[in-house]
Amino acid sequence: MRKELMFLGVIVLAAWACAAAPADSYATADSLVGKVEVQRAGGQVWTKLAKGDNVRNNDYVRAGEKSFARLTWSDGSASFLHENTQILLAFYSGGETNIISRHITVFYGAVFFVLKEILPKTFTKSYDVKIYTPTAVVSLRGTSLSVSVDNKSGSSTVEVITGTIMVRNILKNVSTYLSAGFKTTVDMRSDPIVPKPVLSDDIMALKTWVPIDVVDQQMTSQLARAGRDHEILTGSLKQKMLILPFVNSSKYAGPWNITSGIPRMLGERLQHAACTAEFADTPNIDPLAFGEKAKAKFVVTGEIQDFDVVQHAEIAATADEYREFFLARVRISVQMINVAEKKVVLDNEFTGDMRGGNTKDNSWQKIARMTFSDKDPQFSKSILGSALLQALSQSADQLTKQTSRE
Repeated sequence: MRKELMFLGVIVLAAWACAAAPADSYATADSLVGKVEVQRAGGQVWTKLAKGDNVRNNDYVRAGEKSFARLTWSDGSASFLHENTQILLAFYSGGETNIISRHITVFYGAVFFVLKEILPKTFTKSYDVKIYTPTAVVSLRGTSLSVSVDNKSGSSTVEVITGTIMVRNILKNVSTYLSAGFKTTVDMRSDPIVPKPVLSDDIMALKTWVPIDVVDQQMTSQLARAGRDHEILTGSLKQKMLILPFVNSSKYAGPWNITSGIPRMLGERLQHAACTAEFADTPNIDPLAFGEKAKAKFVVTGEIQDFDVVQHAEIAATADEYREFFLARVRISVQMINVAEKKVVLDNEFTGDMRGGNTKDNSWQKIARMTFSDKDPQFSKSILGSALLQALSQSADQLTKQTSRE
């Protein structure tokens, strides 16, 4: 019961997050065999899905026994449903950015995906795709793969034909990268198992329900990339850490370029790391592909979650005294990827807080006129600069320790 409730919570959250989906976000049923049905968002009745019908935000689709379906998107992506499969489709528009995300939940059965677009963590790109199962979340990177879910245990098996994905255990929050030609299984209480090769028997089984020409085309694509991947992964990776621009999800919208300034400052604090840290001013890219191309050992990405100075007031309980003060808070999340192993080896949040008196020197109006640089004494000694240095010192320490372990 606990497992079922936890998974239901994931579905409810996904549905809520996708409530703002634009009207033109949908998939089209362009191939149907047997009994394939749809339950429209908010409804309780299953109705027959006809060829050419559109499936929209929060619609459920299920294929019965000896029944199959293919859903396609305008970007050329496709999903092939095996018999005895049920899924939920959810779409979400980023509002100001007009970015459309596709979150697909596989309740049970099997689905083969051929997807065109990618969204690395902390980066924004059109057509973000994530696949949810009772035990796993799969983040995709321009990939073809199959996802199957056992109807009784909820155990999920993921087989990658082309590209690279990240698989995360929902309950344990443990992630691993899975590259082309490998598979893994995730259940509720264990980490994703060590990847195993996708065997010829697995491919033959796939061809029994996915069009043979589709599978062959993806296999050809895999072979074309194999030589390049082998050279990258077996070559001597440089002892180099690439730090990419951070995503700003805080409320700060001032003139400072914090998306590049903060990771630059972080890189300067990694002098004692086991490899050389370099800042790469290239936003909105696939960090793993970028690291492979540069033959770097690690790639660091991040998100700025808080970057603010707020005026507070409190009453001291002992003296019944009313006091006003300024509080600066900086909160960043940092992820480090081991490029060779295609694995996230660090994913932590770091916070800096600094409190100051209720004076103009501690206000945003005063601090905003300073130079955004940790080398500027005026800024570094301000309450915001001090909070930022706390968060940077914590993250640099963890990154340094992690590079020594790898």
